[in-house]
Amino acid sequence: MKAVAAAASIAGILTLAAQSISGVQRLRQFSSNVASASKTAQRFVYDLDLLLQVLQDVKILLDSTPYVQISILFLYRYSLKIVRKTSTGG
Repeated sequence: MKAVAAAASIAGILTLAAQSISGVQRLRQFSSNVASASKTAQRFVYDLDLLLQVLQDVKILLDSTPYVQISILFLYRYSLKIVRKTSTGG
């Protein structure tokens, strides 16, 4: 059961990282489109770039870690077993 919980947590982190990357990219684009960007806004865009890089690095790390991939595969197979049991009445 701990493996299922760990796999679900990792899958949640992957989803959060992907959504965060998308949101930060949109926010960065909006900020950079402001015509009269002050130095404060420019620093904000720079900080968003740094945050985006960190989030992308986290996603790459999680995607490339065999344990994460195995955990997600285990979670998928485990959920298939549950679906089969409930659909067959077993």
